[in-house]
Amino acid sequence: MNAPRLILFLAAAEIGIVGLIYLFAPLLILAANGMTLDSVNDYHATRAAYGGAFTGFGLLFLTGALNASLRRPALIALFTFMSGFALGRIYSLAVDGMPAPTFLIVLCTEILLAGASLWALQRE
Repeated sequence: MNAPRLILFLAAAEIGIVGLIYLFAPLLILAANGMTLDSVNDYHATRAAYGGAFTGFGLLFLTGALNASLRRPALIALFTFMSGFALGRIYSLAVDGMPAPTFLIVLCTEILLAGASLWALQRE
């Protein structure tokens, strides 16, 4: 298996699993970080933005890993997805302060996958 495929498989597993958890059991992740959902609107937004979107992107990354003609667009999407989240977290560090340690680990993962996808794009 080549590196771009492996990167997309890893991203699909991470993002897809997180998306499914947010979709079907959002408090499993949120409560572990001291967060709550207090209304139907909170659940609705969380299931859509994190559950649905993450699951969809996970499927896109999996499709790119399995289909050579979609590999490059999937890597571009992975770079954009992870870079956007990392940018938001870095900005939040600057203006909001230090989050729970879990979010710093997630930030490192996002930076790593953004960098890996950019590296893979150069080889694809």
